[in-house]
Amino acid sequence: MKEGDCSLWPWAEDVFRLDNDWLFASTVAGVQASSVVYSLIETAKANGLKPFEYLEFLFETLPNAKSNMIDSLLPWGEAIPQRCKPAVMEY
Repeated sequence: MKEGDCSLWPWAEDVFRLDNDWLFASTVAGVQASSVVYSLIETAKANGLKPFEYLEFLFETLPNAKSNMIDSLLPWGEAIPQRCKPAVMEY
């Protein structure tokens, strides 16, 4: 995903740059939406995934996902593509 590829880019850029502006939301819905995204990011990091690639994968996959697929899309699920996982260094 490159800048301008989707309408979410300006928002995602702020989240990943971690500007202080996103610390304050002006509506309850904004707070709820932010908490969902931040929870996804932190859970992805805790499970060894690359957060940006994981969110990109979710944004691509969720619109067409069936309800029985949701568990496999969680950070520890079997549907997570290799691009979301860090490269393994072999010695």
